[in-house]
This record gives sequence, structure tokens and C-alpha cells, in this order.
Amino acid sequence: MNKSKCIFPFSGSIVLNIILLINVHATLFAQPDFSRASVLKRLSDDELVLTADSLRGREAGTIYEIKARNYIAGRFKEIGLKPAIGDTSYYQKFYRKDVKRTFNNVCGFLDNKASKTIVIGAHYDHLGMGNFGSRYGPGKIHHGADDNASGVVAMMEMARFLSSKLHNHYNYMFVAFTGEEMGLYGSDFFIKSDISKKVNITYMINFDMVGRYNYDNKNRIILFGTGSSPMWRKILRKDKPVLFKLKKIKYGPPFSDHISFYNNGVPILYFTTGTPLEYHTPSDEYQTINFEGMTDILDYVEKLTQDIDKSDKIPFRESNKIEILNAYIFSLFEMP
Repeated sequence: MNKSKCIFPFSGSIVLNIILLINVHATLFAQPDFSRASVLKRLSDDELVLTADSLRGREAGTIYEIKARNYIAGRFKEIGLKPAIGDTSYYQKFYRKDVKRTFNNVCGFLDNKASKTIVIGAHYDHLGMGNFGSRYGPGKIHHGADDNASGVVAMMEMARFLSSKLHNHYNYMFVAFTGEEMGLYGSDFFIKSDISKKVNITYMINFDMVGRYNYDNKNRIILFGTGSSPMWRKILRKDKPVLFKLKKIKYGPPFSDHISFYNNGVPILYFTTGTPLEYHTPSDEYQTINFEGMTDILDYVEKLTQDIDKSDKIPFRESNKIEILNAYIFSLFEMP
């Protein structure tokens, strides 16, 4: 604080100044409200912004990516996360010659003064106007409500929750990846960057399409990567969800950003609610999102991360050929 520029001059009412100071202190240090109603409202509000027509489907490497990244960085700052890039910026900028575009990951750091870091990530880009990757075709906004605004708002709510808790073992890096739809550009760049090596990553949680809980009436959440560490079996056996079934798949297929970490020897857990018919179409809209289901998922993941935080080591394990085959078969027939 620069005391020479105090905003409460002594020429005013002393009592009023004291009251104002108390209110400012309370605002700065107030904890977020984690009642179910408050969580639901935050998820809904953030989702509404990220799926707005003005963002035109958040195509990576466009001005609409920049609009989305600025919103996410604003949320990181509001939550109290530190800028992770050179301690001055939330934006990890990179250029790809093959597509001649500049991209931006958004990185916020929760520094618990630990020697190791957990990455919690979700990609924030989508298909824009459907010029690539669309099941529908070009010409309409692909809002990407489930894919993957849902994962981003879940990641930001995890940042709020973990920032309000005291942890001793790990720091947390929250990353909104770009370029996932074009080929995992953002996560590939991040894991190979200096910032990744600097923070010493222990494991990675990926949220990708977590907004359509029970769309298929199967009452389940799919969790890929449970074979990527021998510790997961023990921890997941202890932390069994109450409100839904947990379909555990040992290998995480290379369909999302977790694989960039797995391929570099980092244990992963990839949460998803599956692939509804609206996937990669203009019909993947805000109105389809199950916010109650997202809140239940977050309640589970919050408890899981707190229990993992008690572990000193999460060793990496590479999946065998049978586990990889089973994951592809499941993805082909259960997540078409």
C-alpha cells in the first residue's frame, strides 16, 4: 500500500473513514459463498458469458478467443490467482507457423509455497462458425456450451474453492487451454514450456464436456485415466460418489488436453459427462446445460482433490495395450 496516496483523507469524518476502512477490509478478505444456490448462479453466469453470440464460438487464434481469454483472466484476478507468466501476465502467448495464427493459454497460479503443483485445466476454444470440425457444417455460430464452456466454468469454480482452503502439499495451476479443437495446440505448448518445468507438475485434472450430466439417463460420470497412477485406485476406492455412478476407464484416449500431460509422464484424471447429439453442432447451447449436475460433479472433485492433497507422491504409470484398446472401444460405442 502506498500510504502517501491514502484514499481516506483525515479532513473528512473520522467515524465515516473508519466505517469505510472496515467495509473495504471485509470486501478484500471475504470468502466466496459456497452455498448450492451461489455456486449454481456463478456457473450459470460464467456459462452465459462464454456462450454469448458476441464471442462467435470462441474460435482459437481469432479476436473472439481474445474476448474469451480476457474474461477468464478477469475471473482469475478476481479469485486472487497470481499471473503465472513471468509473474506479470495471465496470458501464455505462442505462434504456430503451420496455421499462421497467434494463440493464448490463460494461466493462473495458486501459490501455497509448495514444491509441487497440480494442474487443473479445460480448453476454452470451440469451432467458431463451424468452418472445421462441425457435424452440422459452416454458417452458424457453434456456441460450445458443453464443449467446452462447461469445463472452463467448472475449472474456475474449482479455483474459487481451492483458493478458500488451506493446503500444505501442493500449489495449483489453473489453465484455460486454447487450440484444443485444432489439435491440442495449447496443452502441447504448455507442457513443453519453461513454466511447466518450473512448477514441477504432480498430476493433471482435465474438465472437458461436463455439462450434460444424465443426458443419456445412465446416471454416470466418466473418468478416464484411472490407470495413470497406482495411487488412483486407492484414492478412488475411498472417495465413492453418492449421487452418481463413476465409470472408470484406465486410459485416457487422445481426444483432449490431458493426453499432452500423459505423454510427458504426468498422471491424469479426465472428467466428462459424455458425447450428446448436440456435440460439434450449433445446438450445443446454454439452454442444454445441466447446472445441477455440474454442481454435483464439482462437490465430488472438490472432496477428491482435498484427499489427494494429503498424499506425498502420485507416481506415473503407463497404460498397457489392453487398457488402451478398452478405452478406444468404450469411446467408440459409448461415446460416439
